[in-house]
Amino acid sequence: MNLSELNDLWNTQRQQYKIWFDNLNKQAATLRNEVWEILQPTLKEWTSPENGPKRSYVELHDISEKPQPVSGLGLTSKSLTDMGELIFGIAITFEPAPNAFPKTTHYMPVAVRFINKAPQFSFFDKTSGRPDSKWEQDIKIFANTLVDEMIKHLSFNPLDGPRTSSRIGFL
Repeated sequence: MNLSELNDLWNTQRQQYKIWFDNLNKQAATLRNEVWEILQPTLKEWTSPENGPKRSYVELHDISEKPQPVSGLGLTSKSLTDMGELIFGIAITFEPAPNAFPKTTHYMPVAVRFINKAPQFSFFDKTSGRPDSKWEQDIKIFANTLVDEMIKHLSFNPLDGPRTSSRIGFL
């Protein structure tokens, strides 16, 4: 094989990686949309009094460093693990009233990967830096499980004793 043929292989692989990464981002956005559909917020957006950008009540967050909302460009390669999993957070904003501040945002760390061209979802353990061992292929089942985990987290009463470990992060 000569350099030209090797370069063609490299170009093909580069294009495949771009398609793969774009599809990981699409799956993350689709999961966010599934959670949105389950929760059906009465208002679509809220505006921060500090800097004024409109924010969604259910957002996709980059959690590769300091958790922050994902821009229109999507998640970056910083959000990839060495095993090819895309790590992100599904963030939900809570408030005492629609125009009340401060609002509180909680996020659930999540991973998505492709196995045999099919997406799989798992919760991500930020302490170990790895996804849970259980992966779910059905995005609707996973979205409902994510909401159930948030319900479980918000149902905790501190009078019952110490909280067991939680997957939920806070912003």
